[in-house]
Amino acid sequence: MKNLTTLNLNQSAAVDMRQEIDLKIGASFTRFQTLNFGKYANTKHPLLSYGPCQFPTLGFVVERWKESNSFISENFYSLKFSKRVKTGVGNKTKAINFEWVKERIYDREEVNKTYTQILELKTGVVEKVEKEVKYNKRPQPINTISLQKTMSQLFMIDSKKTMEVAESLYNMGLISYPRTETTKFDKNSGLRNLVNVQLNNPLVKDFVEKLSNGELWGGPNNGILDDKAHPPIHPVSLPRESIVLTQTQEKMYNYIVRHFLACLSKDAVYEEARYLVKVGNETFAANGKNLTTPNYLEVYTDRGFVSTPIPDMEEGTKFKISGLKLEESVTKAPPMLSESALITKMDQNGIGTDATIHEHINKIKYRGYAIKEFNQFKPTPIGLHLIESYTKLGLKLEKPDLRAEMERDMKAIERGEASRDESKSDDYTNTNTYSGR
Repeated sequence: MKNLTTLNLNQSAAVDMRQEIDLKIGASFTRFQTLNFGKYANTKHPLLSYGPCQFPTLGFVVERWKESNSFISENFYSLKFSKRVKTGVGNKTKAINFEWVKERIYDREEVNKTYTQILELKTGVVEKVEKEVKYNKRPQPINTISLQKTMSQLFMIDSKKTMEVAESLYNMGLISYPRTETTKFDKNSGLRNLVNVQLNNPLVKDFVEKLSNGELWGGPNNGILDDKAHPPIHPVSLPRESIVLTQTQEKMYNYIVRHFLACLSKDAVYEEARYLVKVGNETFAANGKNLTTPNYLEVYTDRGFVSTPIPDMEEGTKFKISGLKLEESVTKAPPMLSESALITKMDQNGIGTDATIHEHINKIKYRGYAIKEFNQFKPTPIGLHLIESYTKLGLKLEKPDLRAEMERDMKAIERGEASRDESKSDDYTNTNTYSGR
């Protein structure tokens, strides 16, 4: 009880300090921005707010937008040919492609010469065959950040909506507390009991029976994160007859169930083969893989495994080349940040916490600094100009370094490893820090 009380006090101290710093910095720079830039803004919000997490979030969006818009495309060339192989289903065959191991050759004339040489040679020989049994790892227990990313990737549900829905499922008693950094289950979590709850879930009943009797049990594939307060997100009960879930609630609950069961199962097993074929002095390669034991993939259908034919060819086999192609491609600009990619950048750089990342993303949209189209973010004119204005002033307020350092200090306080006096909290609110002086 003493340790829990101490933990709660430390967390409270960190929260208070974070709020104080955010208030001081936010109030100062919101006033500065509004007075100096407000008259130029064409937004429905006359207040140009600033936040020490909000601006690095916007900075990531602007940085990717600039990278994409300044990108200069180039043409490059490659060669490939095909060979029909048996699929293992009756007498059916399928064409597989052998790709030139040289990638992205930008000299068209050089590729033309090689193309002509291969046409004249006509025959290839299998130089090397590599076969290996591999394991497709089951997922780690899910935390808040990974839930937000997955909901965006699979179902186009934004991070704010994800948290609203997750909290509603928690309030119904269907899942554990959804605000957690933890990716590892404690040894006393009673996982088998939680699994057995799902024996009455018709969607996963057959899989749960095999997991429960030990046939598929692999134990939790624990990660390394542990906030010492809450376990990973997991199902705790089945919906009662009186509970009517919305379509979004049902999608999320079913995903959390399948993810939980998958992380306790055995890894999937597959065979992988790689074939190197020599045509004159040039080398071409083809890969094949075949799922042999699905295990966790029986229930975790979101992580699709695509099998490709494995040719029945041995080293030294010679065969005629057909369908030789010279392909022209164009280098592509990096895409705008998706919500999942933005969350990843924020998490990697210590911008926000598992409980607040979605709020910062929503804030830059609400303030009119960025918009999201087709699940990709791009800055609005005012969002772009705010970042560029500070850059021209020699400030780097959109960079994550300062906020990340502050978050590290807050975490140290939460863990009882530092006190306010030992942190650099006063530095964060010192105007000289932000003035370039």
